[in-house]
Amino acid sequence: MEPMRPVDYAEQSTSKFEERKRCSWHVFFACLVIGQFTAVLVYDIGFWPVALASAALCGMYELLWAGLNRVNSLSG
Repeated sequence: MEPMRPVDYAEQSTSKFEERKRCSWHVFFACLVIGQFTAVLVYDIGFWPVALASAALCGMYELLWAGLNRVNSLSG
């Protein structure tokens, strides 16, 4: 039997906050894609306005989670 090698990393379980963030990102992204297709195909909005609006929404979404993370870290 070979000797056990040392492990150079330790697996850490993800926190509930990270799991919630990842799950809500999937929901947000799905809604964003549906909204993009609706805006381009149904309402005949151009590609670039939709792309800029999507980038702005993704930025605001990340700001929301950064704020929630800060509130959670301050409250203990």
